[in-house]
Amino acid sequence: MHRIQLLRALVLVTFTAASLHVFAAAKVEVYAEFNKEIESLPQTLAKEKDKAKRFSLYLKSREKIENLRKKNPRQLESQEINMSLFMNAFTAFPSKAKDFKAQDCAKYQTQMRKENQSYMSESEPEVYVDKALKLAEVICK
Repeated sequence: MHRIQLLRALVLVTFTAASLHVFAAAKVEVYAEFNKEIESLPQTLAKEKDKAKRFSLYLKSREKIENLRKKNPRQLESQEINMSLFMNAFTAFPSKAKDFKAQDCAKYQTQMRKENQSYMSESEPEVYVDKALKLAEVICK
């Protein structure tokens, strides 16, 4: 009977280790997809001439990222922070395309800079906040 208990424990440890490996692999994919999406977004938005259409494209991309994060396990803490900093930087912009006004773009950007001022120190700027600010410039150009 002692052998059976050892065998069960060994099988349990093996399955646990295998599931942790799969879980770790999924973490990397979510963060990699997030980075891939935000890196390709400026080029995608730059192709569109109308500010409102650029903002609509941004919102579609944002929804895709939000769904990706909801449907997958939490990432490493630093990765979660980076993704949240990027996503939360856009609180000054409307959450719906119909509420976006192209003539208010400068106002949105000013408010965005004020809200994220603490992350924009010259000695240690926050990379993902900076990426969000640059994306806002692409949307509003």
